[in-house]
Amino acid sequence: MRTQIPLPFRPMATLLIALGALLLYIIAYHTYGKYLARKIFKLDPEALV
Repeated sequence: MRTQIPLPFRPMATLLIALGALLLYIIAYHTYGKYLARKIFKLDPEALV
C-alpha cells in the first residue's frame, strides 16, 4: 500500500524543486559565462583595464 504525503508538506516539495532549479541555473550561468569569456570573446583575465 502506498503512503501519501500529508497535504501541508506538498508545497514544501515544490519549494525544494524550485530552489534546486535555481541553484542549477546559477551554476550553469556561471559556467557558461566563463566559457563565453574564454572561448568566444577570448577575454584575458590578466588584461589591464
